[in-house]
Amino acid sequence: MSDRVTLRSARKMKDLTIEEVAKYLEITVTTWRNYENNKTRIPAIKFLKYCDWLDIEPKKFDLS
Repeated sequence: MSDRVTLRSARKMKDLTIEEVAKYLEITVTTWRNYENNKTRIPAIKFLKYCDWLDIEPKKFDLS
């Protein structure tokens, strides 16, 4: 079993709402939904900020 996580599964593991993530990253809820649904790619600076906030190593993510 893989130990990789998605943006959504990481958020849910930390019991965060989409609204909380969007506020923390200073983006809209729609933008975050687009990242979670792979409609648009999350910029590296936002991704690293998200990883740091959740205390999850970037290499643990499956962004495909």
